Amino acid sequence: MKLGALSAMVILAALSPASGRAQPPVTRPFGTPFGTPFGTQPPVLTSLAINDTATTVSRVARSLDLRHVVAGARPVEYRISARADMANSLWMPYVTPLQLGSWQSLIGRGAPVCDGRRSGQRLQLFLQVRTQLGGTVHIVRRQRVMVPQRIESNIVSDAICVVDDP
Repeated sequence: MKLGALSAMVILAALSPASGRAQPPVTRPFGTPFGTPFGTQPPVLTSLAINDTATTVSRVARSLDLRHVVAGARPVEYRISARADMANSLWMPYVTPLQLGSWQSLIGRGAPVCDGRRSGQRLQLFLQVRTQLGGTVHIVRRQRVMVPQRIESNIVSDAICVVDDP
């Protein structure tokens, strides 16, 4: 079995209570919660490009296209932030292609000036996705309730220069 960074496996050996003999090992992707289908990998973002790798965007543009690549499980939600810690960003239903409208408010006061330009501000965006992989059982008011297990991806970023002239 070939193991890579994203496909590290945890091997669990269970003992049969009746015989005390080892059962065949059960393998599952590292970090995948129990109750999820075998072979399901959490989502991993491998790239992000704002407006298809454009270097500038007009301040009056209606939306930004967020081209990205996801490996593993298909996301069900995403969030975007101008902060790396994703503070105050809300999870939204995942649809493709991802477009960000009303993005101008993400340019903060004191945003850095673009390299080599007298005008224009640098906007850096961070993207994260998550999926639902199985669930866990919780006891609520003496009833078993299945609570979805949501697994978040890594965070990727890209930057673009916002200019006043189109």
